[in-house]
Amino acid sequence: MHCNFLGGPTPRSRLDAVDEEGDVNMADRVVSHESRYNPYGGGRGRRGGRGRGNYQERGGYRGNKPLAMDGSQTGSRNAMERLGLPLQGGRGGRRGGGSGHSSYSRDSPSGWYKIFVPFAIDYKKEILLEILRDKSGTPFSPVQFHLEGKTVVFHVQGQNTADALCRVSKQVTAPSGFKLMVKAVPSRAPNFSKLDDATLDLVRQAVKRRHNAAQQTLDLSDFSHDPELTAQHVFFPLNRYAMLSNVVDIVRKTFPEVIAVDLSKNRLHALEGLSSLRKAAPALKGLNLSNNEIRGMSEFDKVRGLAIQELLLAGNPVSSSIKDHSTLVSEIRKRFPKLIKLDGHELPAPIGFDLETPSTLPKTKASFFVNDDVKKMVLQFLEEYFMVYDSGDRQALLNAYHDSAIFSMSAVQRRDARGPFMSEYTSRSRNISFVRDLDRRVKLLKRGRVSVVSELTELPKTQHDPASFYVDITHYSPQLLNFTVTGVFKEVDGKSNSPIRSFSRVFLVVPVGKGLCIVNEELCINNATVEQIKTAFKSAAPTPSSSPSHVQTAPPALVGPVPVTSPIMSAVVSPPVVMTIDLKQQMAQQFMKDSGMNAEWSMKCLEENEWNYEHAGQVFLELQRRGSIPANAFSKPQ
Repeated sequence: MHCNFLGGPTPRSRLDAVDEEGDVNMADRVVSHESRYNPYGGGRGRRGGRGRGNYQERGGYRGNKPLAMDGSQTGSRNAMERLGLPLQGGRGGRRGGGSGHSSYSRDSPSGWYKIFVPFAIDYKKEILLEILRDKSGTPFSPVQFHLEGKTVVFHVQGQNTADALCRVSKQVTAPSGFKLMVKAVPSRAPNFSKLDDATLDLVRQAVKRRHNAAQQTLDLSDFSHDPELTAQHVFFPLNRYAMLSNVVDIVRKTFPEVIAVDLSKNRLHALEGLSSLRKAAPALKGLNLSNNEIRGMSEFDKVRGLAIQELLLAGNPVSSSIKDHSTLVSEIRKRFPKLIKLDGHELPAPIGFDLETPSTLPKTKASFFVNDDVKKMVLQFLEEYFMVYDSGDRQALLNAYHDSAIFSMSAVQRRDARGPFMSEYTSRSRNISFVRDLDRRVKLLKRGRVSVVSELTELPKTQHDPASFYVDITHYSPQLLNFTVTGVFKEVDGKSNSPIRSFSRVFLVVPVGKGLCIVNEELCINNATVEQIKTAFKSAAPTPSSSPSHVQTAPPALVGPVPVTSPIMSAVVSPPVVMTIDLKQQMAQQFMKDSGMNAEWSMKCLEENEWNYEHAGQVFLELQRRGSIPANAFSKPQ
């Protein structure tokens, strides 16, 4: 950028240089000063015999030529300080005559420049801007016009505009007889967050003028150079969030039926201000964003969901950055699935499931069973399982689990749930979102029926609400059955305010004898939601029934007498086995693993229970509950 720096006037330049250089004399436009003040130095005739020569020795200006502005001479730096201008490095003026112009070539990353006009305080704003527009030949709009001391300061956008204003330096003579100076400095974009009512009213009128009621379109292209706004000296760039969001709000309140909006040539680089456009203009079908400065595809995530059918993007860096047109189309379609035209080119019809007429989805069903036989078997199993689980003595559940059963539990405090902290559960939780240590994950995974039931015994005592149960069969075959049961329960450990929890249990079972045996179980516990708390333990469990589609229409009931042949009690049926030494050693090793006791005490427990593994396990759990097992039973040999 080439910009004129300051030059000090001489007496000759004050009196007779005006006509020779074609300057504009503004004496008839403003009130003249009775006495002229020389801002550039002490002048002649001061005390101490300091005249013009001494002034030059102190670093002042020589005639109309400024000294170098690179810091090599301190006098010029002092002059800049007195004028309130920024002290930035630059290339000095020519020292041997000429116009005194200095070059300034820094570009502004933001595209904005701060303009300084020293000692322009005597000018009215309208007159000063008229002079600058006339002499620069540029119809600019100043932003944040204000005074800093005696210096007029404002912002302009664009390097060409800043260059043109700089060329006005020393082309106008002020009433005081000095040359009018103009300085431009790269700056950040000004803050547009505060908008007064008068400005918003002018913008509202401009938006209305650009609305085509017959075609239901809105032309907001190049809005910052709107002639009516420019005439009122209002600069309203839509590439600022506050500006764009205000215009969208105007659309919402004034003409929400608009079907096409043109936002081209607004230097848009972010689309956050359009985030509410979908609600402001629900009928919008076309959007023109061409010739802006959108660089990243992520910007379109901020307007995702617009039901537009046509989009113009040409002239944006994002269009040229993606070389493969099919990739561009694919990325745009992810954000606007109904798009059928991009930059004027027809696109293949989108694949979707849009319905021509509004329709409502059917109500959800309560439970799903494959057939009535499976339903009867599963409900019978669950009835007795939770009866034993809530009885206070869960050791009887040993017969429900396979010798190699695996159990894991996770607990998490949901945001939409209420209730006290679940420390009894979270300390045992294997939620891999929080438990990152692999060794701890392995430790929290319980293996073997004794280990599983021991873990269940440690959990708080409960009472489940059968009316809240929902059962879904996810897999069924004669050899394997997988199902999920969800519902609520409350803790009954003698607490004054028993908390209500929600749960989900996933069972993987196999048929054994006339019952079912659990080989894998996953338990998930949360605090109950407000809706679950309102309905918990309020109604009796209804009798389940299967519809022809095998979908349960009401929560299954777990009521009725316990059958003589129980799916749990008859789950594990083992034929007589000859106990060999090798088999006894294998059982002892397994019992050590499940109980945590050493080899001596594991062997002793099995022998005293006649090598009945299940019975030995029950005895172990009972003794452990009473605290009757000595500590040395768990000590390992050194």
